Amino acid sequence: MSPLQSLLHQVAEFNLVSPSPGLLVYSRFQSLLREVAAALAVIERVGRIKRLERDREYRRFTAQLTNRYAIVPLTTSDFATAADLTQRQPLKGYDAMQLAVALRYSQVLASPQITFVTSDNTLFTAAQAEGLSADNPASHVAPEDTYGRRI
Repeated sequence: MSPLQSLLHQVAEFNLVSPSPGLLVYSRFQSLLREVAAALAVIERVGRIKRLERDREYRRFTAQLTNRYAIVPLTTSDFATAADLTQRQPLKGYDAMQLAVALRYSQVLASPQITFVTSDNTLFTAAQAEGLSADNPASHVAPEDTYGRRI
């Protein structure tokens, strides 16, 4: 796993759906960009990577955005679905919106292969309860690579 992949698996609330092995659909683009930039800065400051590595990985990440990520527009029905989800699941509004978008794309793509990825246990459980396959990236990170680890 590359440093970038490891970092992405550590970013808090990394919510996306993966309709195919090469494509990620992400509905919180600004959060992702901010979290990746901040995480790279932190691991550079604590000495786990050099500044040149940080800069290279950040450039690589932003370059991949156009090839691997689809920016998902919200629809009016997403808001209604999110509201309904808050009545069925113990979700916050923003988390319900994440799940609503994933549910819509699972129907649009008509693909049982969509995987909803989140490090939030409540959202993970709700996604499964709503019929999506779900994965927690924290379960794939080596203990020594845990975000926020003290050095």
